[in-house]
Amino acid sequence: EIFGAETPVAAVMSGDFVQRGEAASYDKFTRAEAAVRGGVSLVIELPLPWSLSSAESFARGGVGLLGAAGVINALSFGSESGRSADLRRIAAAVESEEFRDALRGELDKGRPFAQARQRAVARMVGQAAVLLERPNDSLAVEYIRAAGKDLAFIAIPRQGTAHDSPAPEGSFASASYLRETLRRGGDVSPWLLSGAGETIRKAGLARMEQVERAVLSRLRTMTEGDFAALTDSAA
Repeated sequence: EIFGAETPVAAVMSGDFVQRGEAASYDKFTRAEAAVRGGVSLVIELPLPWSLSSAESFARGGVGLLGAAGVINALSFGSESGRSADLRRIAAAVESEEFRDALRGELDKGRPFAQARQRAVARMVGQAAVLLERPNDSLAVEYIRAAGKDLAFIAIPRQGTAHDSPAPEGSFASASYLRETLRRGGDVSPWLLSGAGETIRKAGLARMEQVERAVLSRLRTMTEGDFAALTDSAA
């Protein structure tokens, strides 16, 4: 709607495992096909180390891939508020030396990281820091930081249900609700584009229970050195 109907759209999508640490509901090829049937022109896979990472690394991985593709001139993402100016102010604040000093001071007081981060940002942007309490707004800040000056960005206001909402609101449903409905064998077609819905109906639903034995087997045969080599591992 913003750029015109003929504007191609590229999407970065996690592979078979997603940021929650779970298997995606459907394999990556099924989901990529559903995205294309829904109007996406190019689907790029976000490699596992980034798709399972923190919001900052998740954003840098995705935006970095789009930038490296060399065909993208605007970054679009969802946001509870859609307040682009405030999100940009917060992103600039987080990049500053003043923020790092303030964050260190808040952490030294024993505050949890998320709370310390918000309080440190509030010193520079005031009430706008409350946006960091919302998951999509918080991730939006990381997207803007990752985009830097190389990409324009568009924050699309999220409509309808909140993140992880357990029930739909009118024509909107959260991804959490859709996943739970699928696991119960329910119908999610009312919330999908017709082409995407047809694609997933032909595919089998992935469940973590199907790989539980393999995961446990691997964990039980790992040595202390194996665990130490993992990212973010602690002795």
